[in-house]
Amino acid sequence: MPEVALQGIVKEYGSVRATDNVDLTIADGEFVTLLGPSGCGKTTLLRSIAGLERPDGGVVRLGDRVVADASRGIFVSPEKRHLGMVFQSYALWPHLSVRSNIAYPLRARRNMSRKQIDERVTQLMEIVGLTGMHRRLISELSGGQQQRVALARALAGGTELVLYDEPLSNLDAGMRLTMRDEIRKVHDEMGTTSVFVTHDQEEALALSDRVVLMNKGKIVQSGTPHEVYASPRNSFVARFLGFENIFDVEHIDATDGTRLVLAGGAITVPSAKYPRLTPENNGLAIKSSHVRIAGAVRPDGEPVVRGRVRSRSYAGDRTHFIIEVNGVLVRAMVLNHLVQENELPAEDELTDVQFPAHLIAPLATDDAPANQRPETQTIRVAA
Repeated sequence: MPEVALQGIVKEYGSVRATDNVDLTIADGEFVTLLGPSGCGKTTLLRSIAGLERPDGGVVRLGDRVVADASRGIFVSPEKRHLGMVFQSYALWPHLSVRSNIAYPLRARRNMSRKQIDERVTQLMEIVGLTGMHRRLISELSGGQQQRVALARALAGGTELVLYDEPLSNLDAGMRLTMRDEIRKVHDEMGTTSVFVTHDQEEALALSDRVVLMNKGKIVQSGTPHEVYASPRNSFVARFLGFENIFDVEHIDATDGTRLVLAGGAITVPSAKYPRLTPENNGLAIKSSHVRIAGAVRPDGEPVVRGRVRSRSYAGDRTHFIIEVNGVLVRAMVLNHLVQENELPAEDELTDVQFPAHLIAPLATDDAPANQRPETQTIRVAA
């Protein structure tokens, strides 16, 4: 299937604008994940592609076919869009067999013989790892097996576009990992175009060719998993991707070097470390796992400041810390297998703290009003 193109998609529910003039193009064979918190518009956008929602404005194109155009009154029903969809609840018939569930969309098209349908179902069951289970009832399957049936049914009929509406959210942690790998494997082997909705950032990063992050009905950032993770656009993106330390920048005066001033304590790093740190990109973010403290501080030339441990909590394979550095609370996390227990500071002890410059992400100015932004702490940046 050629590209999927969305232009100016608007969908309103009463006074709430679920999608706000969204433009998005998905290339043939691309795996794109729509990521964001509940209510951000990602599922509405997916359902607009599927034909399960009728946009109030904008155009949806699947290849060279216009399947929705609000201005011209065009709307093609879901069954005529020739795509597959895997729902969060699987949407399977529990009283029917695995074979019957997978074969249903093939029989509905009425253009295949019984033999052709049997051959296609057998092929799909092999692809998703259900060989030999064709007579089992859906009610006799585990959650992971039901998800495989839902995936096979979505692929039935040779569809080239598959939509996924949070399909892994009902599975336990171990099965989520297994099915995540299976979905990507099927995508690569079948050469489909895939659009996946989730609120789980790890799923999005692991599965996708491109991550599209949404908030309040708009796309706030789009890029490869590495681009989005390493260079979050603003504090909303950074916070959603797990950057626990978000700092607003008070002012910038960067010449030959740049100092991060945390209420009086300075960290000096070359200004080249912050190529986007300008008055228009005036924030910083760093994950707790990237903050080094005593026991993990390295003699590698990175500057060191002193802080006092205000909280320490053991979490099995890691230990979490809240450290006060000149009045600013910094979250740090240490993997326990990398350090000795006696090397880690106790509560109320002073400790060395490092902020590796290459792991600090510069942020753009937030578009949202200040009272709607995630909680941040202000730091001053000066030469």
